[in-house]
Amino acid sequence: MKYCKELIAVLILITGLFLLKFNPISINLNPGSIIGLVLIVLFGSLITIAGIIKMPSFFILPLLLFAFFDLRALGLFIFAFIGNSVVNSAENNMIEPKIQNLAKVAFSGYTIFVLISVLVIYNSIQFKIPTAVSGLAINLLVPVIGCETTYTGQECVDSLVNEMISGQCGDNILCISTLNDQRTELELGFIQQLENQFPTFSKNETIQNILVSSLENQVMMLIGDYDWVFKAVMAFAIFTVFQFLGNLLSGLSGIFAIILLKILEATGGVNKETKEVEKIIFST
Repeated sequence: MKYCKELIAVLILITGLFLLKFNPISINLNPGSIIGLVLIVLFGSLITIAGIIKMPSFFILPLLLFAFFDLRALGLFIFAFIGNSVVNSAENNMIEPKIQNLAKVAFSGYTIFVLISVLVIYNSIQFKIPTAVSGLAINLLVPVIGCETTYTGQECVDSLVNEMISGQCGDNILCISTLNDQRTELELGFIQQLENQFPTFSKNETIQNILVSSLENQVMMLIGDYDWVFKAVMAFAIFTVFQFLGNLLSGLSGIFAIILLKILEATGGVNKETKEVEKIIFST
């Protein structure tokens, strides 16, 4: 394959662009996060191969252009540039290069990529009540609000008005008719009451979401000026988790690199040669 280095450079660029879209280093885990982790593994394996086949580092420069739109692209460029350079140097100094070891070396710039990604999402980090805690709190608050958690705000208001009319009038048709004529005023009264109790009340949101967001707002008010402490702790936790994952991802990257090298070898993209080398041994 005549343009093997160019092909690897293009694949690194394409994988990097997809990583910007499915970057797993975020505050929310979703299916896209799994795709992002797989892309990091693929990105690392391509960097490993780039270093092995002595791909010039300037081939990675196009990644820098996207840093103007997304700062994480700068992290990817540093990840690729350092990884390619270090693998190239390490491979030259090995008598029998081991792909798995080179893949770990390729992740030398991974820490900087993680750090930049965390800094990018820092301002968007917000307090979220754990599901178990919010579920318990909702069970306690449902009797207060008087509606099912699956109701929307409007459905809840309608239910409260109907219960009030039924409670006050019973089967009295004249009473029911009179209160129904005042239904708009009654609804406004309940809406104002609910807004006073739960500031995030909305006609279109479910009661469950209203209760959770109201609780989170109350906690944020208590945190007040110490919000930065929470953000700093969360950012450090995210950084630590993905640093730990880096060891696992580099191992998987080595497996991917072996597979890709086999494919390139089979298609004539790379040639494997065995050379004799002299080894100096000191003895006494």
